[in-house]
Amino acid sequence: MRSLLPKFSLLMFSTLITLVLCEVLVRLFVPQQLIVRRPDIWRPDDTFGYRRRENINTVLNRGLGNVHIVTDSHGYRINQNRGANNTTPDISILVLGDSFIEALAVENEFTIPELIRKYLENKYKKTVQVDNAAVSGWDPNHYLLQARMSLEKKQYALGIVFLYIGNDIISKKVYSFEAKIPRTESFNQTLRLPKNLQLNEINDAIFLPVSEYLQTQSHLFVLAKQAGRIPLARLGLTSSRYTGYQIFDVKKVNLPNWRITTEICEEIQNEFSRRGTPVFFVLLPTMMQVYEDVLRQYINGLSIDPRLIDSHQPNRMMKLHFETSGLLLVDPLEYMSLKAKSGYQMHGSGDRHFNKNGHQIVTEYIEPIIESYIKSSLGITAGF
Repeated sequence: MRSLLPKFSLLMFSTLITLVLCEVLVRLFVPQQLIVRRPDIWRPDDTFGYRRRENINTVLNRGLGNVHIVTDSHGYRINQNRGANNTTPDISILVLGDSFIEALAVENEFTIPELIRKYLENKYKKTVQVDNAAVSGWDPNHYLLQARMSLEKKQYALGIVFLYIGNDIISKKVYSFEAKIPRTESFNQTLRLPKNLQLNEINDAIFLPVSEYLQTQSHLFVLAKQAGRIPLARLGLTSSRYTGYQIFDVKKVNLPNWRITTEICEEIQNEFSRRGTPVFFVLLPTMMQVYEDVLRQYINGLSIDPRLIDSHQPNRMMKLHFETSGLLLVDPLEYMSLKAKSGYQMHGSGDRHFNKNGHQIVTEYIEPIIESYIKSSLGITAGF
């Protein structure tokens, strides 16, 4: 036994050195998106749970280099080195959404709200302000609360609400959230002793908390987890965000989520309507919907019968419910899928949110809809 100890120690030391070397190489050549805990960017809030801080000027690295995060006195994201603007803009637009619109992976000048502003200013030679009120991890319940707050402070010509299919088709209404430590991911696991020896309990008590911690520290771990997410999901050793694709399950076509999400969006529209402001909604697709290879990987990796998965089901169901409720829902899925087939990569590698291409392509698609409303507010006669 004693003779084995030196060999075991040498093996452990060699393994540790190898892991450290691999971590360094991954950070240098294929940096990953770590879970971000930045209390200087987000703060607890008694209504929203958490929200972005006001008047910040800092940098954040999501794996692809530093990105400047700058906000104004309302907490809306703005361009770096933007000077104070005390003039009233000719056109003001309010944008609501989650991490896809907060867009921490790219500089603000490349985000959808800023691209909208530049497009309208260049075309109409008017001053335009687009307030980006999106915050990572929010859902339609938060969008409703933010709409109320923003609309009480300012008159807008248009509202745009972005709904991410991956997590914005929700199952319950919530009108206030308990203040908590802000974070950009939905994990909230605490390391503890398992109550029993069931795999699910061991997973919740040990594996997920350790995984969450490592995802805040190790690029190597995130890369390995990303590569093995489908086998891990099959074993039940991953978070629900990889296994919660019930909205694509043809047997779940009658989920209450469609109706509940639509009802919340009706309330959002009512908030805008009370102030005479039009609003429309945009569905942002998941990668599984845009890229055929990602869909095949998901189906094959989890050994799912392809006949049980309908990647367009959420879009059809949301469109049906929105039309019934008189809401305008804009769906760029087909346009983005065509772009993907022609070779466009619209998402990051380490960070799977939109890259610059993704922001540009979505903006291109919704520009005609935005113009139809802006022309009306400017008194320009135009059909849509």
